[in-house]
Amino acid sequence: MGRIMGRTGSQVLSDSAARYRLARSRTVKCQHYRHGPKNWDCWVVGPFHSRYYGTTGFGTTRSKAKVALEYLLATEFGFIGRLMLSAIDSADNVGIRYGALDTPITIQDLLGRAGA
Repeated sequence: MGRIMGRTGSQVLSDSAARYRLARSRTVKCQHYRHGPKNWDCWVVGPFHSRYYGTTGFGTTRSKAKVALEYLLATEFGFIGRLMLSAIDSADNVGIRYGALDTPITIQDLLGRAGA
């Protein structure tokens, strides 16, 4: 437990509580990849439009690669949030428009439907 700084009603103000609230709101998605019998990497796959995207930690096991990535994010970027394992790279979803057709623009699209 961190050092208790004070109390506001029912909420205790402490160092660990402040770190917990900060880490709860910041989550980064990561994936593991195996290059060989003793070569693993863990890299950030989301959110895509963040400065952490593509940051990679290397290790001899999956857990050591994740620890290396956590250490790199903390020292280089000041990130103290959580890492969540994800099977989806968020860069694959950029530019997908749901419910929209890729068709040429027509005269009706340019003029609008005001007079119709």
